[in-house]
This record gives sequence, C-alpha cells and structure tokens, in this order.
Amino acid sequence: MTKDFYYNDGIRVNTIGFTNKFKGVILSFRFFYNLDKFNLKEIGKYLWQLGKEKFPRNYS
Repeated sequence: MTKDFYYNDGIRVNTIGFTNKFKGVILSFRFFYNLDKFNLKEIGKYLWQLGKEKFPRNYS
C-alpha cells in the first residue's frame, strides 16, 4: 500500500518512501553516535528541539 501526497502544484510525493528513508537516517544516526539507550521518539524530540533552537522562526 502506498500513500501519496500531492503538493499544491500537483507534484506527487510517495510519503511511505520518505518515511522509510527518514527512519533509516535516524537509525543510522542512533547507531553512529551509540545512542541505543534512546528510542526513536526520544531522538526525534531532541532533534526537534535542537532545530527550533538553531533555526528560529524569526532571525531578528
């Protein structure tokens, strides 16, 4: 089963493929930095918070 997402301009993106690739990147990150004691949800929360800190909505 594939789930497709359409951008406003009609470009189709397979969200299942993106999800699998993204999960693979996070798993590789966890392995590389020996973060096996953290689950994917915890790593995702950390990366989200780090992103909010490094890339704020307004840069003033």
